[in-house]
Amino acid sequence: DQHQHDPQGPVDEPVGDPGERVVSGSIEHERARRVHLVAAWILIGRPREDHAGDGSLWPMSNEGARPVLGVVGTGYVGLTTGACLAHIGYDVTCADIDAEKVERLRSGEIPIVEDGLAEIVNDAVAAGRLRFSVGAASAAEGTDVVFLCVPTPQDDDGSADLSYIEAAAAEIAPVLRPGAIVV
Repeated sequence: DQHQHDPQGPVDEPVGDPGERVVSGSIEHERARRVHLVAAWILIGRPREDHAGDGSLWPMSNEGARPVLGVVGTGYVGLTTGACLAHIGYDVTCADIDAEKVERLRSGEIPIVEDGLAEIVNDAVAAGRLRFSVGAASAAEGTDVVFLCVPTPQDDDGSADLSYIEAAAAEIAPVLRPGAIVV
């Protein structure tokens, strides 16, 4: 098993980008392993291994089915992420703070020019796999994974303004179910 520790001590092993190496058993290794598990889980379903040993690694709201997903923000990143995930079969709620924008999306008006996006959105809505709602909490309630796709504009000093991320996280925190993952 690739996750077994070497009895002679920790060893370097590749994780993430080519050439990136971390010591197995380290906090960085565990974080990278969990990120890879989340990515695999979203793409192919719940991991079959019980790495925690107690059956609770990724408890899902709809046991045995695909995870329920929420996307906060319906700009280019959020709308395309939600639409594509719904297109491949996930149950997705996309939320935004702009009620008028949400209403336009519900009526099939897609504000982003991206070849095929309108068709993907409208097909997913018609199939009942994609919904639009107002407020970040509405995208997070009862979900297994929530994607925060909100703006991170550049501050005057060149750093990213994380205030939108912080506000979205504060809004979803009270409604997140135990074990939910925020990306």
